[in-house]
Amino acid sequence: GSFNKFAFERYLNITGQTEEEVINKIKNDIAKRQIFLSVSSGFSTPNDIVKRIYKFREEKRQISYIELSNKIYNIKNIDDSDLISFYEKNKKSFLSPEFRSFSYINISPKILSKDIKFYKDLILEKYNQDKSLYFKPEERSIIQIIANSKEDILDVYEIINSKEINNYTQIKNLNLPNISYNQLENISWNELPKELADFIFNLNTNQWSQPYKSSLGWHLIYTSKLNPEGIIPLDKVSNKIKNEIQLDKAYDAIYQISNQLEDQLASGKNLKEASNIVGLKITDIPLVENKTDSKFLNNLSITEKNKLISSVFNSIEIKNSDSFDTEEGGLIYYTVNKIKPVETKSFKDAKNEVLKEWKFKEQNKFLKIDGDKYFNKINNGFTLE
Repeated sequence: GSFNKFAFERYLNITGQTEEEVINKIKNDIAKRQIFLSVSSGFSTPNDIVKRIYKFREEKRQISYIELSNKIYNIKNIDDSDLISFYEKNKKSFLSPEFRSFSYINISPKILSKDIKFYKDLILEKYNQDKSLYFKPEERSIIQIIANSKEDILDVYEIINSKEINNYTQIKNLNLPNISYNQLENISWNELPKELADFIFNLNTNQWSQPYKSSLGWHLIYTSKLNPEGIIPLDKVSNKIKNEIQLDKAYDAIYQISNQLEDQLASGKNLKEASNIVGLKITDIPLVENKTDSKFLNNLSITEKNKLISSVFNSIEIKNSDSFDTEEGGLIYYTVNKIKPVETKSFKDAKNEVLKEWKFKEQNKFLKIDGDKYFNKINNGFTLE
């Protein structure tokens, strides 16, 4: 995962620990896990047990069977009185789910960052400070031909030189046996096996190499393009730097905003009143089920939806505000406005479910009759055929 500076600082404030104390605890936990793994990884299962388990798992048997399905029975002439009687006996099975309405505030660093203003000189200052981050290594685009034997690679070498072939399409059209080929665009030294990287990055451009042997086979390399190493120009990364500066400032702003909101809530204001005073957008969600596919939460990520819905439906009190940290380093505050508890559906509302369940029960009755009939026949000497 990624390090969340805001969440870490918030954790330190809540727990009253110092950064050094937390890091030492983490180091101790890592050491304990390593000791446990070093002990547990040395255990081996006795051969006798391994053989017994293997014999059991690999055992095979040949069987014959008859498969019956209740779907073949077509239930007709259904009377409403039968459905009502079934409904009355099984009322507790036909329940409407619990619904809750709630309000939430999403304090998102990405959203906040879009409105943050700063002096443009900061972009140049950050660029100069972090110039090493914008170093771009040499990149090459190559065509590679590979063969298993020296004879095959020499045959190809002779053909491409005699025909002055220097592009990938021409190579593919040769349809030569016992060779493979590929084209790699803008690769750097560390993206290749070392035994090939040293060779390829010492070749001249626009000419074929001599046959070269590696552990992968025999190679011919054509370097079609070379991008020299260097520092990426400011104009190419200015937008990236701008977004980083805005995001850093947004994390600082979140801390201040959350403190202002907490102060208002502590003074007795509800979430809507507190949001208006601080100047935050609050979103009201009507009565919904405990499902994360709500159309009202489309502006949240899947993880945020899951956590918000779970938190709302685990809340015991209404009108009580609470919050949780998001993956991106933001905060979501929420409050439950209304709870509509689980209720028994009326016969009218539940009729389709009642019909489905009653049909299923009746079909199973016929299924059991036919099943018992086949069972008795087999016990009396009949074969499955």
